[in-house]
Amino acid sequence: MAENNASTPQAKVISKPFIGNATSVQAISHSKLNDKFKQKFQVLSFQPKIGDTSSLTYNTSTEFERVIGITIDSDNRTALNKSTISMNIDSNEIFPKDFDTALISRKDNVGFYDNMYMVNERANNSTVKIDYTDNMPSSTQPYNVKVYLWCTMIKN
Repeated sequence: MAENNASTPQAKVISKPFIGNATSVQAISHSKLNDKFKQKFQVLSFQPKIGDTSSLTYNTSTEFERVIGITIDSDNRTALNKSTISMNIDSNEIFPKDFDTALISRKDNVGFYDNMYMVNERANNSTVKIDYTDNMPSSTQPYNVKVYLWCTMIKN
């Protein structure tokens, strides 16, 4: 059995241009942001404890000004969609305890940005706290979860 990495979370930053069919809110957000802000993703990766709650703490990159969107994905979407999450950014509740991950998870045949849960939270080394509860039977194999934070930063 693979070792559980929940106690050592990793965060990775990737650049991604705005593409796809955006909803009007996202399109407006992007068009206003595009002139003054660069956009990147910070990826929070972890392997949850099977049948238990994983409590994780991350910090957003200091290069980011705002977190404007969140989505979640996994290499086991069945397990992901039966799980729950709570999330706070800088002590502001984003998702309450036992929030259904199926509501914010990536879906096939839907554009990446259309899956975003839109927020407007301070980044710049903000603390991100996640409680992820896996609700699958203990016979489930370990799997990986990625929380994508869509972030902006001021253009230089």
